[in-house]
Amino acid sequence: FFQAEDGIRDYKVTGVQTCALPIWPGAPCSGGCLKHGKKEAQRRGGRPVMAGKMRAAALFCTFLAVVATWPFAVDPTGALLGHPGNDVWNHVWGYWWVAQELQSGRLPLYTNLMHFPDTGRLFFIDTFGAVLTLPLQWIGGPVLAYNSAIFLSFWSAGFCAWALARHVVATFEGPGVQTDRNAYLAAVAYTFAPHLLAQAYNGITETLNAAGLPL
Repeated sequence: FFQAEDGIRDYKVTGVQTCALPIWPGAPCSGGCLKHGKKEAQRRGGRPVMAGKMRAAALFCTFLAVVATWPFAVDPTGALLGHPGNDVWNHVWGYWWVAQELQSGRLPLYTNLMHFPDTGRLFFIDTFGAVLTLPLQWIGGPVLAYNSAIFLSFWSAGFCAWALARHVVATFEGPGVQTDRNAYLAAVAYTFAPHLLAQAYNGITETLNAAGLPL
């Protein structure tokens, strides 16, 4: 048995009630779900099978990200991803501004480039993405950094969806061809989810970074 929160709350109860739920004794993963990869490797002569599967999935998700962000792969610094009438330009400006402030030894929390003559404090909504792509911006400018952030978001979303689907399916079905196929299908479905495509079209990089949801 394991303890699980059942969501029961009452004005007389000071905490959250819990109930004991039985673990399904016939579950295919009984004995440890994490052993699937090890058993599969043993059947293949002890080779690190999962490492090879992860590399293949990473390459597959790279292909998906290339398709989702085309023409970024052939014009990474010339074509801005997203519709220019939405939030693309202010996000590119934010990436540039964060880099300029950090390069000048200042925290990106104040600017005199807006609301003249009062100026004021400014918190760029995707500071995380701007900091993550700083090396790319120093190499190729803010357009490359912004486009790369979108590319990395699509890639990481697909890869994390693949990892989640493979873990869940292998838990109940065990490792195999069908498990791998389902994991790849999950990567495709999540990479091209309407929400992610819409956020890329709008140029809203902070909400496009959705790889953490499958994890």
